[in-house]
Amino acid sequence: MMSFKKAEIDDYDRIQEYFSLYGENSCQHSFVNMYALYEKYGSQYCELNGFLYILRSRMCGNGKRTYLFPMGAGDRKKAVENIIGDAHGNGSKVRFDTITEDNYSWLMQEFPGVFQAREVRNYAEYLHRSENLANLPGSKFAKKRYDVNLLRRVYEGRMEESILTKEKTGEVLAFEEKWLADSLEMHDTAALNLEYREIEKQLACFDELKISGIIVRIDGIVQGFVYGAPISRNCYDVLIEKGNRRIDDIYRVLNQDVVKMCAMGYAYINREEDLGVPGLRKAKLSYKPDIILKKYIAEEI
Repeated sequence: MMSFKKAEIDDYDRIQEYFSLYGENSCQHSFVNMYALYEKYGSQYCELNGFLYILRSRMCGNGKRTYLFPMGAGDRKKAVENIIGDAHGNGSKVRFDTITEDNYSWLMQEFPGVFQAREVRNYAEYLHRSENLANLPGSKFAKKRYDVNLLRRVYEGRMEESILTKEKTGEVLAFEEKWLADSLEMHDTAALNLEYREIEKQLACFDELKISGIIVRIDGIVQGFVYGAPISRNCYDVLIEKGNRRIDDIYRVLNQDVVKMCAMGYAYINREEDLGVPGLRKAKLSYKPDIILKKYIAEEI
């Protein structure tokens, strides 16, 4: 059996290198999310013979032991066999969570009759070319350009955007607390409180996790923020985006300007999943993603 352990902040460089090289720009393959979402997934890692293995300890049960697909250079078949051995040694069968289409296809070919798999649309991720989000070019983005420019005209001289720094994270948390209080009646309370603790954990290690972002103020008062972090050398993950819902189109400003101010050095922007929320899916599709990264779950038969 393999030995898994919880990732600590000092593990960032070694773990993130695997994600960057082999994670296919998925937001599930990110040290920031692995570290900050431990309460949700219980992700633990094992590094063995050039491969990174991730066990989602809090998603195990019902005779299944849940892993991400192994990442590394070398014998992928042996890596999967290692996971099968670890699961069987723990009295369980394997469940691979959110695997990419390439890994799904390979797994079905190399392990025929061993796994059954299904695509999970709610887990698909939305990737955009950074220049498209930054510039909103062409007729397909005309309405969004109009809305962003209208907001800037309405608040001309009153709206200020600034780079988020470690010293400003207290302002972000204060806004998030207010946003949370205003949202509890409309949304899943447990999920929102979990997200708040995730934000706290991310911002507490702002520099170590290589987070960057922006704050939007109107009349000197914070009305929105957004931040993200690199997934790989060519992809930036937008982690959290919050705005005052009473201000029309503030989310469109946040969406555009975090790319312009923080992420133009990356070819792609990952805006993560919609989790099956109809309004969120409609909003994400409205930005015409360049790639919808399909995700699958595979379970040992």
